[in-house]
Amino acid sequence: MEFTPRISQILKILLANGTPIGKQEIAEELGVSKRTVQREFEYLELCIRKYNLKLVNYKGKGVILEGKVEDLVKLEENLREEQYPDAADRDGRRRRLLFELLRDRTPRKLFYYSQMLGVSEATAGSDMDALRDPDLLPDIRSAMLESASALEKKYGFAHEDLVNYMETMMIKRFTTPGVVDPIARVSREPIRKISPNDRIMGPAYQCEEYGLDNFHLLKGVACALKFKAEDDPQADELQKFIAENGVEAAIVKYTGVAEGSRMYNVILEEYKKLA
Repeated sequence: MEFTPRISQILKILLANGTPIGKQEIAEELGVSKRTVQREFEYLELCIRKYNLKLVNYKGKGVILEGKVEDLVKLEENLREEQYPDAADRDGRRRRLLFELLRDRTPRKLFYYSQMLGVSEATAGSDMDALRDPDLLPDIRSAMLESASALEKKYGFAHEDLVNYMETMMIKRFTTPGVVDPIARVSREPIRKISPNDRIMGPAYQCEEYGLDNFHLLKGVACALKFKAEDDPQADELQKFIAENGVEAAIVKYTGVAEGSRMYNVILEEYKKLA
């Protein structure tokens, strides 16, 4: 399955129309809001890149799909071959849900996914629970505590205040039923996030300076080095560098840690443990 059902519908409308069409008109044909169509268009542009096609907006008229005839025909043929799992097919439905969670960066309510899957909110919630990995939460909490300990040491914050903030503002974000923050959004731009002064390595360096534990932060760096996403230029750059130069060189280049240092060794060891 290359496209979500709604993206497929929008593409078919654009192909069939052949002339500029307004997003409001598309929304009315699909029976959704214009805002929903606008959100889908953000991802749609990424979908058509591989076909060498582009969306062109004509002021006052609407948007049209433009490209070579053979590329437009290829897209139309692929859309015709697309098959979507029946709502009663639990495994197929969950694969579709996982695809949607990974490709969409926008936090959504459970109702959105129930409508997309053609099932009740209870069933969509059950599917969502099946995709959760309870083993991740301890690592997330530990990494946050390490970061908080550095702030506590450097700025004198009260430990209880930091822990309370972490639990109510951060951990709750990952565990609130029906509110989803996709992996693709959280993990995107990995080069920035593992740079010496950003959210992962910044606290890791501070912990190292104060003699505090930073294992889970460094494990997070190892995970970031594994992150792949076709629509993320930084992830693409990072994976190409690793393929050409090795992860050892990437650790030094992107995190700033010295080769052979303790932090370097931890990152490398944890990277090798990942599948």
